This record gives sequence, structure tokens and C-alpha cells, in this order.
Amino acid sequence: MTSAAPTSLTIERLGSEGDGLARATDGGLVAVPFALPGETLVNGIVATESPDRAVPACPHFTVCGGCVAQHMAPALYATWKRDQLVAAFKAHRIDVPIEPLVAAPPRSRRRATFSLVKVGSTWRLGFHKRRDAAVVPIETCAVITPRMAAALPRLTELINAVPAVTAAMQVYVADLDGGLDIVLGAASAAAAS
Repeated sequence: MTSAAPTSLTIERLGSEGDGLARATDGGLVAVPFALPGETLVNGIVATESPDRAVPACPHFTVCGGCVAQHMAPALYATWKRDQLVAAFKAHRIDVPIEPLVAAPPRSRRRATFSLVKVGSTWRLGFHKRRDAAVVPIETCAVITPRMAAALPRLTELINAVPAVTAAMQVYVADLDGGLDIVLGAASAAAAS
């Protein structure tokens, strides 16, 4: 019995969803989640790591679908985001000058939409799993404001105490100067499935 030759891929560039793109032996493109340009993967394991790889700030990264780029160093992230904007304008034949990306500091996102699903007899508040309808419970988040993050456990308690909540919902939270603005709304059909 002979063993198969190891499969090797070299990531050429980033795709629009943050996946690394490599050329397969048949010439087609292969999307590799969380891989970066210049990295070589052998049998799906990174053999050569990019110098542009960063340590993700969030323990939920790669499971939670909220962030796709925490593994990118700031310069690579800024270039990737700007290139997406340039490509979008170019696709619509819009010729305008594009300034460099202005990065937002960590823990500064003031609005978020959380998903709410019933698990057993209690409600689970979190973000959808990467490319999945399942909800990942969020205990902490590296992008939302500290006030929003601190409110998550209490918000889950409050929702579990509201008898009118009977179906999958979305929870819209905005961190305003006067406090948190929280709105419960019906989940979209895709989120409720």
C-alpha cells in the first residue's frame, strides 16, 4: 500500500472574505480560512508562517463569525480592506481617489447585533458561528466597548426573565452617551434556521 503524496498549498493573496487563496494543482483557486499570503500549508497545517500573522485578541476568534481578520497584522489588514474598496469602485467604473484606511482602536465598536436562540430552557446570546446558523455564546468581545461587554451577562439574565420572548430574536445594542440602547427584534429567516 502506498501513501499519498503530501498536499502543499502556497497562499497567493487574500479573498474578499479574508480567506487565503491558493492555486490548486488543477489551476483552480482554493480558499483556506485564516491563512495569509506567503504561507505554505502541507496537509492543511501551516508549514511556513507569514510575518504578517498576528495573535488574535479574542478567544472566540475562528469560531465566532463576527471577525474574520484578527490574525492579520495591522498593515496587512489596512491594505486588504482598502484594496476591497478600490476593487468595488473599479468594478462599477468609479474613479475616485481612495485615502488610506483609518483604523478604529480596539474595544471601540459602539453598535452590535447579537443573536438570541433558545437552548433547552434558557436563551443563548451571542454571535453566529462562522458560516453557520448556530450561535456562539459570547462572554467577552475584543471589538465592542467595555460597557457593552460588561453588560452581556446581565442582558442574558434579563432576556431569560422576559416571558414575552418566545422565538429566535436579534438584540440590537448601541452604546450611547447616556447609556446602552437595547432593542429586541425578530430574527431574520436565515438567522432563525
